[in-house]
Amino acid sequence: MAVQQKGANGLIAEYSACERLAERLAEANRLAGSDSAHFAALRLAAEERVGNELSQPLIQRARRQGGAIGDYIFNALERQPSDLGLEIDAVECSIANIEVRHVGNNTHGRVPEDIVLTIRPADSQEVSLPISIKAYKSGTVSLGSKSPTATLSRLFLNKDRVSKDEFINHFGPPGEEFHRALDLFNATQKEYYDSDASREFLDEYERRKGTRKVNNPRRRKEVGEYFRDKYGYLSEHKFAELFCRIFNESVAATEHEVGSQPDFLFQLRFILANPEVLALNAVAETVDSEVFVDSSLSNPTYRNLNSVLQPGLRMRLMHKEGSSIAGVAITRGDQSCEQLSLAVWKDATIQFKLHA
Repeated sequence: MAVQQKGANGLIAEYSACERLAERLAEANRLAGSDSAHFAALRLAAEERVGNELSQPLIQRARRQGGAIGDYIFNALERQPSDLGLEIDAVECSIANIEVRHVGNNTHGRVPEDIVLTIRPADSQEVSLPISIKAYKSGTVSLGSKSPTATLSRLFLNKDRVSKDEFINHFGPPGEEFHRALDLFNATQKEYYDSDASREFLDEYERRKGTRKVNNPRRRKEVGEYFRDKYGYLSEHKFAELFCRIFNESVAATEHEVGSQPDFLFQLRFILANPEVLALNAVAETVDSEVFVDSSLSNPTYRNLNSVLQPGLRMRLMHKEGSSIAGVAITRGDQSCEQLSLAVWKDATIQFKLHA
């Protein structure tokens, strides 16, 4: 049975969206830049690289989800550019030349967009439109995964990264405990792969993938089970408790200023994948169901989130003992957003999710 790899479905959908959009633009004699064959080749290469972590029906669904987004974008460009957040005359937009670029292979999390459209109207200045593409079974979407220590450093030190010593110096005993937990997990996962305990898993993986080099080795359930059996608890539960404690204590220490600081708001938006950027989620509950494209511009949960991500916000993480999930409460005056949650993975990576 195929196992779904995080990101594989979305990556195929991204290339499929570019492929369909380029095809339709070419048919309308409006395409500039790469054609559909270029994106088809990239999609096939991606399927070769990650597709063996998906069943064939799931690959087909990812293609359909991407195709639906490509159609949605083309139809909006033709009839209602405001659906894409564009302030371009509809007639002018319907005849503009358009270049499609895929940028979703940027895995460093610097930008939330997966594709960028360059729209070149005949009589006005060109416009760049970034779009984040998502392909899920429901309206719940990932706002991207981040390093937990880098996240805390961004929010409370306004730095991309800091040294271990600087992190511990700023966050105190909980910061030191977090690094001890990270060191323990890293040593244990290395011990697992170096020991006979991993032999059966690696043999099976090699039969399936043709290599013993494991993709995302630190997040494998076998690593988590080895850690649990050795220490009596799940690493993700410990990481979630520590992350939430450090976050809430840091907010409390700066409660009078953190919600109004431009730097904190800028970094928080980055952590939440800049939700002001247009996001299109192709929802398909099953491999055979129709695809519905949900736009963040019309989705009330996205609008609500953006309305509270303003100066004066208050934010708290609510962690339940023995869980890797935390609730997220953001308020600003009489406004609130409680549709966010935080998931913490085995290797301490954090992932905010919006239940839209």
